Amino acid sequence: MDRSGRIDEQNRLVYRITNDFIELLSCKGHYE
Repeated sequence: MDRSGRIDEQNRLVYRITNDFIELLSCKGHYE
């Protein structure tokens, strides 16, 4: 099951939870 959570207005975190393990899929955002 893929999930996405918004950290703030510019950053979005996409992660997957399997068997109590969190796999970070991508972190998209604007960085200076």
